[in-house]
Amino acid sequence: MTTEDDIKDEKPLDPAAERLRIKLVRLLVVSMGFLFLSIMTVFGVIIYRTSGAEEVPAYDGTPLSIALPDGSEVVQTVLDGDRMLLTVRVGAETRLVLVSVETGEVLRSFTLANAPSAGTR
Repeated sequence: MTTEDDIKDEKPLDPAAERLRIKLVRLLVVSMGFLFLSIMTVFGVIIYRTSGAEEVPAYDGTPLSIALPDGSEVVQTVLDGDRMLLTVRVGAETRLVLVSVETGEVLRSFTLANAPSAGTR
């Protein structure tokens, strides 16, 4: 145990040891600040992810119907979240149809046309 006399008898550190002690204290403060910031970031991410979660509606098993022209053939489908892109061939024409997966509603329809090549006039 240290007594009050031991504390009074302690000699001051030489200048080199004092500079080293100051550097170590500064390193300790910076490290603790970085650790605190890192822990707060982790807690922030956890809170953000748990509070902002959207609830996806449950699938009730009802099939969706999409209105396509008569005689059309679906060539390809691509899913992107709650949208689906259908590549549809109607005769010699190719169309891209953007459909909502949730409602089956056609959001946009694009017709692809052949453009004349640059070399022909």
